[in-house]
Amino acid sequence: MTDSLFVAQTPGLPQNNDLQGGINVGLTFTVAVIRSCSGGRFYGPTTITGTVDMSLYEVTAVDTPGPGAGTLLAAAVSPAWSASQWNNVTWPASVVLLPGHTYRIVGHNSQGDYAATVGTFSAAGLTNGDITSPKTGVGGINNGCFVYGMPAYPTGGGGANFFVDILLAPTTTVVLAATGPAPSFAAAATAHTSTVGVSSGGWYQILDIGREASQMMRDEQNRRPVACPNDGEPLENGPDGTMHCRYDGWQYPRDWVRPGH
Repeated sequence: MTDSLFVAQTPGLPQNNDLQGGINVGLTFTVAVIRSCSGGRFYGPTTITGTVDMSLYEVTAVDTPGPGAGTLLAAAVSPAWSASQWNNVTWPASVVLLPGHTYRIVGHNSQGDYAATVGTFSAAGLTNGDITSPKTGVGGINNGCFVYGMPAYPTGGGGANFFVDILLAPTTTVVLAATGPAPSFAAAATAHTSTVGVSSGGWYQILDIGREASQMMRDEQNRRPVACPNDGEPLENGPDGTMHCRYDGWQYPRDWVRPGH
Protein backbone atom coordinates (compact mmCIF):
# COMPACT_ATOMS: atom_id res chain seq x y z
CA MET A 1 0.00 0.00 0.00
CA THR A 2 1.33 3.44 -0.95
CA ASP A 3 1.12 6.63 1.11
CA SER A 4 -0.32 9.94 -0.10
CA LEU A 5 -1.19 13.32 1.39
CA PHE A 6 -4.93 13.22 0.76
CA VAL A 7 -7.15 10.54 2.28
CA ALA A 8 -10.88 11.22 1.96
CA GLN A 9 -10.90 14.73 0.48
CA THR A 10 -12.92 15.40 -2.68
CA PRO A 11 -12.92 18.57 -4.79
CA GLY A 12 -15.46 21.28 -4.09
CA LEU A 13 -15.27 22.27 -7.77
CA PRO A 14 -15.03 18.99 -9.69
CA GLN A 15 -14.95 20.52 -13.18
CA ASN A 16 -13.06 23.67 -14.20
CA ASN A 17 -11.57 25.12 -17.37
CA ASP A 18 -10.26 28.68 -17.61
CA LEU A 19 -10.21 28.63 -21.45
CA GLN A 20 -6.49 29.37 -21.58
CA GLY A 21 -5.37 26.18 -23.33
CA GLY A 22 -3.36 23.71 -21.26
CA ILE A 23 -2.80 24.14 -17.54
CA ASN A 24 -0.17 22.99 -15.02
CA VAL A 25 -1.29 22.65 -11.39
CA GLY A 26 1.01 21.85 -8.49
CA LEU A 27 1.25 20.71 -4.89
CA THR A 28 4.23 21.69 -2.71
CA PHE A 29 5.33 19.26 -0.01
CA THR A 30 8.09 17.98 2.27
CA VAL A 31 8.80 14.63 3.93
CA ALA A 32 9.85 14.11 7.54
CA VAL A 33 12.00 11.04 6.84
CA ILE A 34 13.65 9.47 3.80
CA ARG A 35 10.91 8.14 1.51
CA SER A 36 10.75 6.58 -1.94
CA CYS A 37 8.34 8.23 -4.41
CA SER A 38 7.02 5.82 -7.04
CA GLY A 39 4.77 8.29 -8.84
CA GLY A 40 1.91 10.72 -8.51
CA ARG A 41 -1.84 10.83 -8.83
CA PHE A 42 -4.50 13.32 -9.90
CA TYR A 43 -8.23 13.55 -9.36
CA GLY A 44 -9.95 13.40 -12.75
CA PRO A 45 -12.43 16.21 -13.46
CA THR A 46 -15.91 15.23 -14.59
CA THR A 47 -15.08 15.84 -18.26
CA ILE A 48 -12.47 13.52 -19.77
CA THR A 49 -10.54 15.54 -22.35
CA GLY A 50 -6.93 15.90 -23.38
CA THR A 51 -3.86 14.09 -22.10
CA VAL A 52 -2.48 14.27 -18.58
CA ASP A 53 1.17 14.05 -17.59
CA MET A 54 2.78 14.48 -14.18
CA SER A 55 6.19 15.77 -13.11
CA LEU A 56 8.13 15.85 -9.85
CA TYR A 57 10.46 18.76 -9.05
CA GLU A 58 12.75 19.74 -6.21
CA VAL A 59 12.22 23.41 -5.33
CA THR A 60 15.58 25.17 -5.75
CA ALA A 61 14.58 28.85 -5.48
CA VAL A 62 11.79 30.60 -3.59
CA ASP A 63 8.70 31.70 -5.50
CA THR A 64 8.31 35.04 -3.70
CA PRO A 65 10.15 37.19 -4.57
CA GLY A 66 10.67 35.33 -7.80
CA PRO A 67 11.50 33.93 -10.08
CA GLY A 68 11.04 30.55 -8.48
CA ALA A 69 12.88 27.56 -9.87
CA GLY A 70 12.81 23.78 -9.62
CA THR A 71 14.88 20.83 -10.79
CA LEU A 72 13.01 18.09 -12.63
CA LEU A 73 13.37 14.70 -10.91
CA ALA A 74 10.82 12.54 -12.74
CA ALA A 75 8.02 12.70 -15.31
CA ALA A 76 5.46 10.36 -16.86
CA VAL A 77 2.32 10.45 -19.01
CA SER A 78 -0.98 8.97 -17.88
CA PRO A 79 -1.91 6.31 -20.47
CA ALA A 80 -5.62 6.66 -19.67
CA TRP A 81 -7.67 8.18 -16.89
CA SER A 82 -11.14 8.18 -15.36
CA ALA A 83 -13.42 11.03 -14.32
CA SER A 84 -14.33 11.83 -10.71
CA GLN A 85 -11.71 9.60 -9.09
CA TRP A 86 -8.00 9.34 -8.36
CA ASN A 87 -5.75 8.24 -11.23
CA ASN A 88 -2.22 6.93 -10.59
CA VAL A 89 0.83 7.74 -12.72
CA THR A 90 4.06 5.78 -12.16
CA TRP A 91 7.56 7.15 -12.76
CA PRO A 92 9.95 5.09 -14.90
CA ALA A 93 12.12 4.76 -11.76
CA SER A 94 11.32 5.65 -8.15
CA VAL A 95 12.89 8.78 -6.66
CA VAL A 96 14.29 9.00 -3.13
CA LEU A 97 12.98 12.05 -1.23
CA LEU A 98 14.99 13.55 1.61
CA PRO A 99 13.91 15.48 4.71
CA GLY A 100 14.99 19.11 4.66
CA HIS A 101 14.18 19.44 0.95
CA THR A 102 11.03 20.92 -0.62
CA TYR A 103 9.33 19.26 -3.58
CA ARG A 104 6.51 20.12 -5.97
CA ILE A 105 4.42 17.61 -7.92
CA VAL A 106 2.74 18.98 -11.02
CA GLY A 107 -0.11 17.74 -13.19
CA HIS A 108 -0.62 19.04 -16.75
CA ASN A 109 -3.86 18.73 -18.71
CA SER A 110 -3.45 19.57 -22.40
CA GLN A 111 -7.03 20.90 -22.65
CA GLY A 112 -7.03 22.88 -19.39
CA ASP A 113 -9.47 20.78 -17.36
CA TYR A 114 -8.91 20.37 -13.61
CA ALA A 115 -10.64 19.72 -10.29
CA ALA A 116 -10.10 22.03 -7.30
CA THR A 117 -11.12 23.34 -3.91
CA VAL A 118 -10.49 27.05 -3.49
CA GLY A 119 -8.44 28.40 -0.58
CA THR A 120 -7.33 25.13 1.04
CA PHE A 121 -3.69 26.17 1.44
CA SER A 122 -4.46 29.85 1.94
CA ALA A 123 -5.89 29.00 5.35
CA ALA A 124 -3.42 26.39 6.61
CA GLY A 125 -1.07 23.60 5.66
CA LEU A 126 -1.90 19.90 5.76
CA THR A 127 0.01 16.94 7.23
CA ASN A 128 -0.59 13.23 6.82
CA GLY A 129 2.04 11.01 8.45
CA ASP A 130 5.48 11.88 7.04
CA ILE A 131 4.07 14.22 4.37
CA THR A 132 3.44 17.94 4.93
CA SER A 133 2.07 20.42 2.42
CA PRO A 134 2.58 23.97 3.73
CA LYS A 135 0.38 27.01 3.85
CA THR A 136 1.07 29.04 0.74
CA GLY A 137 3.67 31.80 1.06
CA VAL A 138 5.51 30.38 4.08
CA GLY A 139 9.23 31.01 3.61
CA GLY A 140 8.58 32.42 0.14
CA ILE A 141 7.32 29.04 -1.13
CA ASN A 142 3.89 29.01 -2.78
CA ASN A 143 1.35 26.20 -2.74
CA GLY A 144 -1.58 25.56 -5.02
CA CYS A 145 0.58 26.78 -7.89
CA PHE A 146 -0.55 26.94 -11.51
CA VAL A 147 0.56 28.21 -14.91
CA TYR A 148 -1.16 27.98 -18.28
CA GLY A 149 0.24 26.50 -21.47
CA MET A 150 2.55 23.60 -22.28
CA PRO A 151 4.07 21.42 -19.52
CA ALA A 152 6.02 23.76 -17.23
CA TYR A 153 7.05 24.40 -13.63
CA PRO A 154 4.39 26.55 -11.89
CA THR A 155 5.40 29.11 -9.26
CA GLY A 156 2.42 31.44 -8.80
CA GLY A 157 -0.77 30.52 -7.03
CA GLY A 158 -3.36 31.47 -4.49
CA GLY A 159 -3.45 28.41 -2.27
CA ALA A 160 -6.06 26.28 -4.03
CA ASN A 161 -6.02 22.51 -3.73
CA PHE A 162 -5.81 21.21 -7.31
CA PHE A 163 -5.96 17.56 -6.22
CA VAL A 164 -2.59 16.41 -7.44
CA ASP A 165 -0.83 14.13 -4.97
CA ILE A 166 2.19 11.89 -4.47
CA LEU A 167 2.59 8.13 -4.18
CA LEU A 168 5.16 7.01 -1.60
CA ALA A 169 6.29 3.47 -0.91
CA PRO A 170 5.76 2.29 2.69
CA THR A 171 8.73 3.22 4.87
CA THR A 172 9.64 -0.43 5.42
CA THR A 173 10.36 -0.87 1.71
CA VAL A 174 12.67 2.08 1.08
CA VAL A 175 15.83 0.43 -0.21
CA LEU A 176 18.85 2.09 -1.82
CA ALA A 177 20.29 -0.69 -3.91
CA ALA A 178 24.01 -0.44 -4.64
CA THR A 179 24.98 -2.45 -7.70
CA GLY A 180 28.49 -3.01 -9.00
CA PRO A 181 31.75 -1.93 -7.39
CA ALA A 182 31.70 1.24 -5.32
CA PRO A 183 33.14 4.19 -7.31
CA SER A 184 35.78 6.47 -5.91
CA PHE A 185 34.55 9.61 -4.19
CA ALA A 186 36.08 11.73 -6.99
CA ALA A 187 34.29 9.71 -9.65
CA ALA A 188 31.02 9.99 -7.76
CA ALA A 189 31.43 13.75 -7.43
CA THR A 190 32.03 14.02 -11.18
CA ALA A 191 28.86 12.08 -12.00
CA HIS A 192 26.80 13.60 -9.19
CA THR A 193 24.98 16.32 -11.12
CA SER A 194 23.78 14.01 -13.86
CA THR A 195 23.06 10.91 -11.79
CA VAL A 196 21.67 11.76 -8.35
CA GLY A 197 18.02 12.78 -8.18
CA VAL A 198 16.78 10.99 -11.29
CA SER A 199 17.35 7.45 -10.09
CA SER A 200 16.05 5.58 -7.09
CA GLY A 201 19.30 4.00 -5.97
CA GLY A 202 22.86 3.05 -6.78
CA TRP A 203 26.15 4.06 -5.22
CA TYR A 204 25.75 7.67 -6.27
CA GLN A 205 22.44 8.04 -4.40
CA ILE A 206 23.98 6.52 -1.27
CA LEU A 207 27.00 8.82 -1.48
CA ASP A 208 24.72 11.82 -1.93
CA ILE A 209 22.85 11.03 1.28
CA GLY A 210 26.16 10.46 3.08
CA ARG A 211 27.49 13.83 1.93
CA GLU A 212 24.38 15.59 3.15
CA ALA A 213 24.53 13.89 6.55
CA SER A 214 28.22 14.82 6.90
CA GLN A 215 27.48 18.44 6.07
CA MET A 216 24.69 18.56 8.66
CA MET A 217 27.10 17.17 11.26
CA ARG A 218 29.75 19.79 10.38
CA ASP A 219 27.17 22.57 10.61
CA GLU A 220 26.11 21.35 14.05
CA GLN A 221 29.69 21.14 15.27
CA ASN A 222 30.49 24.68 14.10
CA ARG A 223 27.33 26.31 15.41
CA ARG A 224 27.94 28.82 18.21
CA PRO A 225 26.38 27.77 21.53
CA VAL A 226 23.39 29.72 22.83
CA ALA A 227 23.17 28.18 26.31
CA CYS A 228 25.61 27.15 29.01
CA PRO A 229 26.37 23.40 28.75
CA ASN A 230 26.54 23.16 32.55
CA ASP A 231 23.21 24.63 33.63
CA GLY A 232 21.34 25.39 30.40
CA GLU A 233 21.09 29.12 31.13
CA PRO A 234 21.16 31.46 28.10
CA LEU A 235 24.60 32.93 27.35
CA GLU A 236 25.08 36.70 27.50
CA ASN A 237 27.28 38.82 25.24
CA GLY A 238 30.32 40.35 26.93
CA PRO A 239 31.90 43.71 26.02
CA ASP A 240 34.90 41.99 24.37
CA GLY A 241 32.80 39.88 21.99
CA THR A 242 32.80 36.77 24.15
CA MET A 243 29.71 34.97 25.44
CA HIS A 244 29.44 33.92 29.06
CA CYS A 245 27.15 32.40 31.66
CA ARG A 246 26.46 34.82 34.51
CA TYR A 247 25.93 31.99 37.01
CA ASP A 248 29.02 29.76 36.75
CA GLY A 249 31.44 31.86 34.67
CA TRP A 250 31.51 29.49 31.68
CA GLN A 251 32.80 31.40 28.64
CA TYR A 252 32.75 30.98 24.86
CA PRO A 253 35.13 30.41 23.13
CA ARG A 254 37.53 29.81 26.06
CA ASP A 255 35.69 26.80 27.53
CA TRP A 256 34.01 25.58 24.34
CA VAL A 257 34.48 21.97 23.26
CA ARG A 258 32.89 21.16 19.91
CA PRO A 259 30.36 18.26 19.87
CA GLY A 260 32.08 14.99 19.01
CA HIS A 261 35.47 16.12 20.33
